[in-house]
Amino acid sequence: MKVAIIGTGVGIRTHLAGLSLLPKVEVVGVVGSTKERAAQHLQFHGYDKDLAESFDDVMAKSPDIVCLTTPVCCRDEYWERLAHEQCFILAEKPVCGDDLSLPYFDAVKDRCVVDFQLRGLEQFQIVAKMINEGTLGDICSIDLFERTAALRADSLPSWMTTPDLGGGQRMAMGSHLLDLAVFLLGGNYSSVQEFQCSAETRRGSWRGAMPKGQRPSDECFDCSFVMNQARVAIRTTSISRATRSLEFRVEGTEGVAEFCYRDGFGTLRLFHENGSEVLYTDQAASAVHTQPSYPLDNSVFRVAYSRYFASVCEWAEGKDSSIPASLSDGLANVRLLQKK
Repeated sequence: MKVAIIGTGVGIRTHLAGLSLLPKVEVVGVVGSTKERAAQHLQFHGYDKDLAESFDDVMAKSPDIVCLTTPVCCRDEYWERLAHEQCFILAEKPVCGDDLSLPYFDAVKDRCVVDFQLRGLEQFQIVAKMINEGTLGDICSIDLFERTAALRADSLPSWMTTPDLGGGQRMAMGSHLLDLAVFLLGGNYSSVQEFQCSAETRRGSWRGAMPKGQRPSDECFDCSFVMNQARVAIRTTSISRATRSLEFRVEGTEGVAEFCYRDGFGTLRLFHENGSEVLYTDQAASAVHTQPSYPLDNSVFRVAYSRYFASVCEWAEGKDSSIPASLSDGLANVRLLQKK
């Protein structure tokens, strides 16, 4: 099975680390934000750096599966170009209505499986399910915070880069958090209102001041907006010598979901009128479900990558494979695609 990867950073690293464990999979090429950056990732994971190539060069090798890991806001051109290819596509990070509305998406939907981003956490799927089932009532607010060493400049969606919204600049942000917020609220980017943002990077600053105690070598991004009557606030900081963490709080009229993840340990709690309960605990990448009403597949974690990608390969080969729940339930993407 020949596999190609298109990404910017973490998506490439995650795939290379996992694919190296699968003897029947051959990585035939990697398309990165730059050829040099892709080569660095390849060398780090023991691959030939010459596998870092352009899109055309990689597709000339006729890969069976293309892993598309670029941020939602950067991949329109890839959807269009992949529409003319015959490969299967594993698209990661949330696919919102914006993707589904693209005229060339119809050409790929029958050979495309959409995964909830590999480096994302299963807790988002659980919360999305609670939102869809009405467990939290009407959503009032979503707050997301991430501290990571992986923050880097990403292009923003076009509605952000207009002068009255994003200042027409390239900003540093954890764009996946924005994707996740839109995903949790079940809408399209076009549904976003009252968008405001600020960023501090080594390349410049926009609409904001350096937070107190932040070193100039670090980066941060803040944004807030209103969507489907809910207030959303996102903050991402890149601090090289700090504990990696991800926190979120989703508040509704009937309850609150909170999650805190630090250095491989995390807990998801639900607060409601009858008290509180722990829905999920992640201990060193080993999932423990304490609430049986939310049984979701654990294959999205890197520790289960081999099983996860083996299922994808079986699907591409036309075998009777049970696609992991992370592929079918994470975004209800299969139902969306089948309606097209």
